Amino acid sequence: MHDSDPVRRLCAAVAVHRRPAASGTGPRGRPYRRMVAAIRSACAAAGLDRALLQGHSSVPDGQDTDAGAALLVMPAGMNEARVITDLVHSLDDAITEARRAGTEPLHVVIAFDQGITWLTESGFEGCVVTAVHRLCAEEATPAATPAAVRGVPEHGVRVVISAALLDDLAPPPPGGDDRAAAGFEPLSVELPGRRIAAWSYPSGRRFRFPGQN
Repeated sequence: MHDSDPVRRLCAAVAVHRRPAASGTGPRGRPYRRMVAAIRSACAAAGLDRALLQGHSSVPDGQDTDAGAALLVMPAGMNEARVITDLVHSLDDAITEARRAGTEPLHVVIAFDQGITWLTESGFEGCVVTAVHRLCAEEATPAATPAAVRGVPEHGVRVVISAALLDDLAPPPPGGDDRAAAGFEPLSVELPGRRIAAWSYPSGRRFRFPGQN
């Protein structure tokens, strides 16, 4: 049963990008908790103090995991293009600053979409929540071999935006789609009964919407 009226919101899922483990390596310094700390720092820097962070609740005390995603639910009525840009840049800054302070590398994926949400006893629910988690998981899943991630940075942010949301915020120009020319890569994921098209961008530090200066 829903505990709130349906509200259309911008949502984001954030997960640690899981690289193939090298032989003989062990756990790497609580990556999930470091990711959550970076998200909180980024929200404060981006002026998103009213954003709601719904964490991965299945991490036992004293343990850590790089699986699962944290969910960010933005307040309704915000400038979504500006929120996405500011949050991505602030998250990349937070991860970079932590790296400069001597922490281990951290590379995360953040996936955005917009849709109807409900607040329930177990947290926010809705098709958009499922969508951002699935998009995030698609990009955060480790490649089969270490060679497959050559060129992927060890720290920073990879950005995923649903195609529908990107079209709303940065409509393609007449006569052609400039997404690929702007550095975006197409992807799609399967959900029960539907497929979601999306675009992925490899660098949070350089992220801009197509046509954005």
